[in-house]
Amino acid sequence: GAAALDGFHAAVATSICGALFRCCDGASQADYFGTYLANERLASFASKLPPAKALASEAECGAVVAEMLAITPFGDWVDLAKAQAVTLDEAAYSACRSALDGAACGAPVGAALGDSTCFGFSAPLGGAQQRAMFHRTAGPGTACAPIRDGIGSAFFGTCDPTKAFCCFEDATKPGACSLPFDGAGTPRAGTCKAASDVGQACEMVGDVRFCKTGLACDADSSTCAAGADAPLPVGTACLDDAWNLLGECQKSFCDVLGTGKCEPLKKAGEACTAPYECEAGSCDQAKCAPSTFCKGAP
Repeated sequence: GAAALDGFHAAVATSICGALFRCCDGASQADYFGTYLANERLASFASKLPPAKALASEAECGAVVAEMLAITPFGDWVDLAKAQAVTLDEAAYSACRSALDGAACGAPVGAALGDSTCFGFSAPLGGAQQRAMFHRTAGPGTACAPIRDGIGSAFFGTCDPTKAFCCFEDATKPGACSLPFDGAGTPRAGTCKAASDVGQACEMVGDVRFCKTGLACDADSSTCAAGADAPLPVGTACLDDAWNLLGECQKSFCDVLGTGKCEPLKKAGEACTAPYECEAGSCDQAKCAPSTFCKGAP
C-alpha cells in the first residue's frame, strides 16, 4: 500500500481530469470546480481553474487537482494511512478509479465524479455512506486524530464510527470533549470514546457524547434514534410534523414545502423549484430541463 499512498493524489487527479477532458466542456468544468472553490482552504486556486482560466491540457489539470486533493479532502486520509492510523483498501480504491475511468459521458460520468463514497469532493453522509477506500478501526481508549473531510470525519476522526467518536482534549476544559481543531486550525489530540447506540444518551454541548454513525441525536429526549436513511417509496410520508426527515425517497423527491410526501420526479418542461425535483437533475428558469453537464467535450 505504500506505493499507492505515495501516488494517491496524482492517480486520483488523473482519473478526474481524464473524465473532465473526455466528457466536459468549459462550462461543465467550471460547474465541477465550483464545489472545490467554495472551500476557503482552496480559494487561492480560483485563478488557475475555470471559469477564470481554461485548463490547457489533462496534464495541467492533473497537477492542479492533485495539489488541491492533498489539501482537502484526501490529504489527512493519506497522511494518517501512512501513519497506520487508518487503512487503505486497495481493492475499493481500484474499483473507484475503474468506475470513473469507464464512466460514459452524461449522467454516468456526473454520478461518478460526484460519488462521495469514492472521489466526490463533498464528504459522505455517514452511516452506510463512507469513503470506500479508507477504513477506520480504532476502538474506545485508542488515540485518535481528526480528518478534514466533512463534519463526520472531523468529529469521529480515526475512530471506527460504528463504535466510537474522537474526544478531543482541551487544556482549558479538563475531562470534557472539545472541538477537533484549536483557534489556529491545528488538530487536537484525542482519545476514542464509546459512541451511543439507539436509546442511549447523547449530548452535543457540554459533556459531548455522539451517537454511532448513521444514528441521530433526538433533541427532545437527548437519546440516539434511528437515522433518516430508510428507503421510502413514492407516496410515502417523508417529513413529520416537527420537520424531521423520515427517510430517503427512492426514485422520487421529498416535497418539503408541499405535501410532505415522496413525489414522482418531474419530466422536462414541468414546473420546478430545485434540481432534485427533476428526472435529469436540472431546473432551468423554474422548469425541468435536460441536463447539459458533461454530455461530451467539444
